[in-house]
Amino acid sequence: MPGFYEDVIQPNQRERDLTADIPLTRAELIDQLGIEAPLLTDKNGQDLKETLYFEPTLSIEGISSGWQGAGVKTVLPARAEAKLEARLVPGMDPDKTFNQVKNYLTEQGYDDLTLTKTLGQPGYRSDMSDPEILRVVNVVDKLYDTEPIVAPTGAGTGPMYYIHEVVQAPIASLGIGYTNNRDHAPNENIRLADYDDDIVVIKQLIATYEN
Repeated sequence: MPGFYEDVIQPNQRERDLTADIPLTRAELIDQLGIEAPLLTDKNGQDLKETLYFEPTLSIEGISSGWQGAGVKTVLPARAEAKLEARLVPGMDPDKTFNQVKNYLTEQGYDDLTLTKTLGQPGYRSDMSDPEILRVVNVVDKLYDTEPIVAPTGAGTGPMYYIHEVVQAPIASLGIGYTNNRDHAPNENIRLADYDDDIVVIKQLIATYEN
């Protein structure tokens, strides 16, 4: 789609280095998610990880049309609905992206569409070299036997951009998930030991501000 990537802020070297340290391969991603269809990209290695962490997405969440009630009905559908979702990254504007999608569909001949924007917010990414981010990493590093994996961004949608605009401070997320917690799936789960460990991490992090 023309212009979709034009405002994307490219990762800096620190962010690329952190991504390189994340232990993820193409084969592991396919196995972890149970993907049977081919991936939409041929990328592998660092290129694949940078696509996952630093590029936006545009997905079809659902499509409905025609008769879907009980019994049989021979119809030629006169109406169809679809819900799309774009996950934005830093630099992208929600309103501009919405208009890009709308204009692109119109240019493809779908000028009888009615598009409704449900919600939108800009992407956010903290400065991974900020002392407060390094403080969090240092606390985690001291409490665990293995070196922490630091992801420079996450795929979730939250109010980080707007909070940062007000407080002007970096934001870090300390989740209690693990590799196979299967976010948002029917079998989403956490391990109780991780829950307990995270309480200790937060306690130690708060303690660093007492001095």
